[in-house]
Amino acid sequence: MENWNLLKQETSVVSGDRKIEQEEKERVIRKIALATTNQMDTGIRAVSAALKDAGFDVMKLNLYEDAKHKTGADYSEEELQAIIEKLKEFGTNAFGISIFEVGSTRAFTLIKKVKEVLKIPVLLGGQHAIQYPDECLQSGADAVCIGEGESGLVELLENWDRRFERKNLNFVIRKEDLVKLDELRSKLFTEEEISNFTFDFSYHNYFVLREGKMVPLTPDNVKNPEHHQVDREAKTFVYASDRGCPLNCSFCYISNLRKEFIKASVAKGEKPIPFLRRKKAGAVIRDLEDAKRQNSWIEFLNLMNDDTAARDKDDLQEFSRLYKEKIGWPFYCMVSPISLFDKSKWQTGNTLGAVEEGRLKIQALVNAGLKELNMGIQTNGKTNFEIYDRWQPDEVMLMITHMLHEFARLDLNKNEDGKVDLFFDFIIHNPLEMREDIKRTIELIKRLKPPFDLVAHTLYVGKRSRMRSAYEYEKKKATQEERPYEKVIEDVVGESDFHDTHRFYDYLKDNHNFVINSVIEFMAGRHDVNMTGRIPRHAKDLMVFDVFRALREKHPDFEKLLLELQISDSLLSIDLFASDKVDRYFRENEGVFKELFVSMQEAHPICYSNEAKARTGRILTQQE
Repeated sequence: MENWNLLKQETSVVSGDRKIEQEEKERVIRKIALATTNQMDTGIRAVSAALKDAGFDVMKLNLYEDAKHKTGADYSEEELQAIIEKLKEFGTNAFGISIFEVGSTRAFTLIKKVKEVLKIPVLLGGQHAIQYPDECLQSGADAVCIGEGESGLVELLENWDRRFERKNLNFVIRKEDLVKLDELRSKLFTEEEISNFTFDFSYHNYFVLREGKMVPLTPDNVKNPEHHQVDREAKTFVYASDRGCPLNCSFCYISNLRKEFIKASVAKGEKPIPFLRRKKAGAVIRDLEDAKRQNSWIEFLNLMNDDTAARDKDDLQEFSRLYKEKIGWPFYCMVSPISLFDKSKWQTGNTLGAVEEGRLKIQALVNAGLKELNMGIQTNGKTNFEIYDRWQPDEVMLMITHMLHEFARLDLNKNEDGKVDLFFDFIIHNPLEMREDIKRTIELIKRLKPPFDLVAHTLYVGKRSRMRSAYEYEKKKATQEERPYEKVIEDVVGESDFHDTHRFYDYLKDNHNFVINSVIEFMAGRHDVNMTGRIPRHAKDLMVFDVFRALREKHPDFEKLLLELQISDSLLSIDLFASDKVDRYFRENEGVFKELFVSMQEAHPICYSNEAKARTGRILTQQE
């Protein structure tokens, strides 16, 4: 019982079947249901493994359905009833929910229903719980985990009937606990410890919400989430081995989590453990071998670490050797520029050496079976540095992307060995950016060597992120000066899935930079010699592009403007969209731009290279 030995902190390890059986009979809580209200189930798999090691009976519930549960969507009465019946059927003694910002609305609704009908304890964990224990406690939760889920949970459940008489390490159970978070919050696990942890990859007692009903999850009904990271025909398994991120972006919840754990360690006179912790290569392979043994349906792996390249070269090469030998699935992973670039060599003029280790890291991943590589560029170097706290000069990004292009698959119709599809993330609708900043980002995108896919993300400014305070200051200042300010989605709905601009069009449309941000959203998708995402690469082709041609024909004043611009054969579509005259026209004629936006959404929805329909579409285009 590997996990049990590591996690037991206040009571001794019980040995011998008879003594374990006796202890289980004394437990108030024996049967625990664990649920996620978003796409990710990695957290509940980790916690389930720890609980099963300690002798608890666990049921897992995935309470997310793509077609219904987008940003701000709540559960229907039918769905709530189905969940309640499944909890009754299991004989659930306690209910744990892994909670992120996305899905928090549903989670709070579910808590209320469970407390009202079943009257069983509800526990909340996950990144939202760590950041907002006060909100979670107020929602009706009986316990809120303020650290990593495996720490202290077994002890709390074993002593549930005595919880008010003891110190519950890593958990808030009463309002008074909110003033001593630093005292209660446990230290982060070390790399050695997380390397010893396992996951519950079993599908026994695992149920998913489908069409208002709870159904067993089986190899036959596994579905890929509708997300750019997993949109492919191959059945995809999502797994994260590491914890944390090498970056500390001002908008991200990770910066807040890192701050809270450091503060807790300093308050107790302890040396903080680095927030980024990576499982050893051998431990990752052990996990994946276990997943493979229990899930014969897996065809593709989504390696969901924040930055898989945040390891040294030798470790990645060891991973590559073992993965190719023992696992063999094609896979997707994310990397960050900081892990592919040696700043010290660049500063001393060794530009080739600056990306050499990064090249070796990517080569190791490609040798292992990497097929889809996703890197976060986010924006231009100026905004990255001044607003996001990321050191990413544009010239450095061009060096890194040029190196990555060496591995790029040029033809989507051919499955080339040693070649990958490149995906570059960009952030849109940043309320602190000026129009000139966004134009810098467009200029950077123009300089990236195709082919690649641009992935557009609507910015989410977390309520307790460092960036949020700057945004609130700007809002207050604008209000005092009686001028408009740039709105953000979370002020309306409290959460975002980063891909939902269209659902909040009427709220965001008055933002001064809405049009030029939407231009970058038009650029989402595959960039090659013919296309810039969803629009033709050159303006001359844009003129006859279906939705654009229809707009010209319907609005003579827009057609007149385009004729006055005297569009050349070499003019790029994005330069036309970003020009002062076209941008001003669309801002002054909001209804016209909305026609274009909606038409693009309907006729040309975002389509990435890892989607079957994208490949089919390319083939048809080339044949024509």
